[in-house]
Amino acid sequence: MQIQNQGIDTATPTGKLMLSMIGAIATFEREIMLERQAEGIALAKAKGVYKGRKPTAMEKR
Repeated sequence: MQIQNQGIDTATPTGKLMLSMIGAIATFEREIMLERQAEGIALAKAKGVYKGRKPTAMEKR
């Protein structure tokens, strides 16, 4: 695999390292986003303003 727009060749050790680092950073960012989301939901629930999503038609039955 070769990532064209970044010039990373995953056939080389350096390319494999770069791909691993980019993946680790993406995972970190995702986990931080989920933490912030959970904190925001907890704050909204404490204020009594969080109701969750609206039920779907299947859930209303």
